[in-house]
Amino acid sequence: MTRRVVVTGMGAITPLGNDLPTTWAGIVAGRSGVGPITRFDATEYRSRIAAEVKNFDPTQHFPPKEARRMDPFVQYALVAAREAVRDAGLTTNDGLAQRTAVIIGSGIGGIGTVTEQTLVLHQRGPSRVSPFLIPMILPDTAAGMVALEFGFKGPNMAITSACASGANAIGEAYEMVRRGAAEVAICGGAEAAILRLAIAAFNVGPGSGVELAVALQAGEREFDRTMLAERVADRALEAVAVVGLARRVAEFIDAEDAGVRHGLAVGRQRRGLTDPQTAERGEAPNAIAHVESRECEKKSREMAVLRRIPAV
Repeated sequence: MTRRVVVTGMGAITPLGNDLPTTWAGIVAGRSGVGPITRFDATEYRSRIAAEVKNFDPTQHFPPKEARRMDPFVQYALVAAREAVRDAGLTTNDGLAQRTAVIIGSGIGGIGTVTEQTLVLHQRGPSRVSPFLIPMILPDTAAGMVALEFGFKGPNMAITSACASGANAIGEAYEMVRRGAAEVAICGGAEAAILRLAIAAFNVGPGSGVELAVALQAGEREFDRTMLAERVADRALEAVAVVGLARRVAEFIDAEDAGVRHGLAVGRQRRGLTDPQTAERGEAPNAIAHVESRECEKKSREMAVLRRIPAV
């Protein structure tokens, strides 16, 4: 059984705004969410700008004790999910709850909690580490907390696939609804990684991508990289009798990016991965409506990805 799928509601916490209307207004106006880092003193860093979520006060959304037990990426996911569910006008009975999936991707989960509790361990000893450490850092805690809040009892998971985590979560949710494994899916991605360790990691090593940040700081307009950003966007997907907004998602996997790194020919491998997916849906290869590529760290690899797209 295959069904058409439609997006019925959306929610967002982004560097442009803490809800969907504000975010969309920023996009339409061409505003940038990138600015100087305010979370910590970045004076010693080569890159000192990032796309931070701004003016988000968790105590406006959660009781203080509850807020302290959630990493910011989970807080973002929950607030955005509330907006998406409200936007969709979604109400659930027990039967629909059993058929409602939650799939929220996160590339790195609660890295802020990891760094914070590492300091606690070294400075105050193992007995002072938070008993909530494990649930706070797991990438799938966001999906679990959303399901707990709304009583959703269907498939529940996180997708962790680097920079494509959110898009892949949406793609997997689409597939679940399309094939009838779920009636409704709450899906999207959440990150909260603008902190000393993560920015330092992006500032060092080959292909670190700091070239863009330095170019932006210098006021240059030409650059070929993306900025570390915090964001979450959740969508409610439902099977309804309308033309689907999503038709097909094709992925470029990390192994192939590694192949490009070493100059390997991967076009044949790419076709071998994609064609069975297309055949399963009874679609021709030209039915692909969107290609999601992992960020490839260097312009040479980005160009290699672009050259491989026709092979899909």
